[in-house]
Amino acid sequence: MRFKLKFSVTLLAVSLCTVLFAVDAQAKFKARDDNFSVDRDDNLIENLRDNDKDEGDIISITLPGQSPATFSDTFTVTRSQGATLTVNKGGSMTFDPRDDTEYAGLTNGQTSRIEFFYTVQKRRDPRKTKRARVRITITGVDPLVPVVTND
Repeated sequence: MRFKLKFSVTLLAVSLCTVLFAVDAQAKFKARDDNFSVDRDDNLIENLRDNDKDEGDIISITLPGQSPATFSDTFTVTRSQGATLTVNKGGSMTFDPRDDTEYAGLTNGQTSRIEFFYTVQKRRDPRKTKRARVRITITGVDPLVPVVTND
């Protein structure tokens, strides 16, 4: 009786694994839009692929008004005002607005937004690609008040 019960559980586990594998194999390849927010005096570290389906690598970044920039490992761009954006093919992204002269002027309640697109290439079928939009909202903060001390 004990052997029979153990056999049934094993059979159920094998059947369940087979069903889960079949469902996973049919999952749709998707790249989903991302929305992030960062204070003007902080940096943003996120992964663009966290909300996407299926495995794939980012193969290009498209900034507004520009042609897609393809890359093999890491893409970095610095705005003329100073902010830096870095994206690697696996999806990790860093955006640092702290040195940007435009964003430095944002005070509490003010915002600015940048956006760009990324294209993902499916690992198991390189002919398939998907594109997603990234929006980053930069939020102003209260300016630091100088502290005066008596010497």
